[in-house]
Amino acid sequence: MKTRFALPLLLAAILSVPAFGQATPTGALALTHVVDVTGFSFIDTVSGTNVTTVTCGETIEWLLLDTFAHLVLDGASPRTRRPARDSTSRFDTFGGGTSHTWVADEVGTFPYYCAPHFGFGMVGTIVVLPAPNVLAGSGEDFTLDVLVDGVTACGGTDSASVGSVVACHFESPAGTFNGYPPILAAELFPTGMGGPGSPVGFPYIHVTLNAYILFNGLQAAPFGAAVLAPGGYNLFGVVSPNLVGSTLRLQALVLAGIANDGIFAFSDSYDLDLVP
Repeated sequence: MKTRFALPLLLAAILSVPAFGQATPTGALALTHVVDVTGFSFIDTVSGTNVTTVTCGETIEWLLLDTFAHLVLDGASPRTRRPARDSTSRFDTFGGGTSHTWVADEVGTFPYYCAPHFGFGMVGTIVVLPAPNVLAGSGEDFTLDVLVDGVTACGGTDSASVGSVVACHFESPAGTFNGYPPILAAELFPTGMGGPGSPVGFPYIHVTLNAYILFNGLQAAPFGAAVLAPGGYNLFGVVSPNLVGSTLRLQALVLAGIANDGIFAFSDSYDLDLVP
């Protein structure tokens, strides 16, 4: 169940300080990375190898430089082909003299191969890095990952449709904040309005007193506070039709005197545009 903020007075006071204007972040222009397909090789034009490293949200273009027909499939080999989201594969088919593009919409490492020419060693790898979050947290050992229907959100602003399962995972990867109570906050605002600004003096806070608490380590356990444990916490929810047209901002924090400011550490925030 969602509950309104029930935080120490200090935190409530900070979040209630008026901000100057609204946050209206803009991301960098999405780039296109070219992979030349020539002979029996995939050659990334930047790395000069068969490994292409991109940022989530950027585009990869395979450009055929010969007359062979190729079938690029998802997986390290025919035995490990990954089930696709469409009838062919994540990357699809293309023939001689054409090109094919794919927008990297999932964080991770993805091997691929050419089905007809796998025996010739025609394989490649795509490494998709998280996009820089447009609203950064305090930069400490406390992270928030958001997945929509099992796919890791790129960061910044992504979308989730009605019925989508949104999963949140927050933790202290190096264990710095294990043993301290964590909080996961969510705030709704009309899509396109830019969202709330940060309180004066706290540029890493991107939620306000209008937020809901999805997880409150101060109140979660029946016999006391729930503290951050190794491996962190996972929470799940489903997008409701009555939320369409809103943007959901998610940000996690942990209350700890060892934080840089002596009060709390904040994760980067994620914005999800909720669509039909």
